Amino acid sequence: MSVSNSVVKKRIAILAAMTSELTPIIKRLALKKEYNKTKAYHYVGQYKQLEILAAVTKMGLKNAEEATRTLFQSEEIDHLILVGIAGANIPELQIGQVVRTQYVIDERNDNRARIEFFDLDTLPGVLYSSDELNYDKAFRAMLENKSVIAADMEAGPIANICEQFGCPFTATKAISDRIGKYTEPYEVFELAHEDGSPNYPRAIKYVLTKPYRLGYLINLTIGTYKAIQASAREAEIILEKIIENNEVAKSTSTSYQSFA
Repeated sequence: MSVSNSVVKKRIAILAAMTSELTPIIKRLALKKEYNKTKAYHYVGQYKQLEILAAVTKMGLKNAEEATRTLFQSEEIDHLILVGIAGANIPELQIGQVVRTQYVIDERNDNRARIEFFDLDTLPGVLYSSDELNYDKAFRAMLENKSVIAADMEAGPIANICEQFGCPFTATKAISDRIGKYTEPYEVFELAHEDGSPNYPRAIKYVLTKPYRLGYLINLTIGTYKAIQASAREAEIILEKIIENNEVAKSTSTSYQSFA
């Protein structure tokens, strides 16, 4: 019985909340901008035998959910990777370190969805997705009670949509800052538009009225850069794992058909 040796091409979606989080992926994979009929754009390309589609969801739970649902309604996706930054909730996580944990929780429904890391080592605890911007003592206590090791604003709803469509999900979020270091640093999110691009009038006003925050902003900028680069490198590792898994599945199928 003849068996085809062709490798089944998989289509991988790579999402980010902010354009800055997606930029290293666009460069590393040499993706090209493509417009659809509504003049919205995404990026496309190929990584070895994988087809890649990358896009920005904008920040926040609702934006992430709507963008991901729209994606699945218009595209066939075999694996979804979310890149970007997160805040550390445990001291063991260092700035620029990728958060490898097996589950993420969406604060709106407390649903726990799986994160696929293949055979890579993972940490105990969960990633927590929330729109909360004031991480006060009560909020941090809740995070500790839920065994949260890091928090972001998009992974939970994206993972939930992936589950609904039967699509494996991986978040390669990396640490840009620490949740517990300040009680209200996340007001700086108001200094950016929903896609993460700077809101210069607000930023200038913020620095002029709160010059004591300048040190924090500089540290956050450095931490964000380290995290974004680390997240992109991790995404490439996951792409290699997907290819490896695909090759194993193909080999197993060929062996089975040979004996059939």
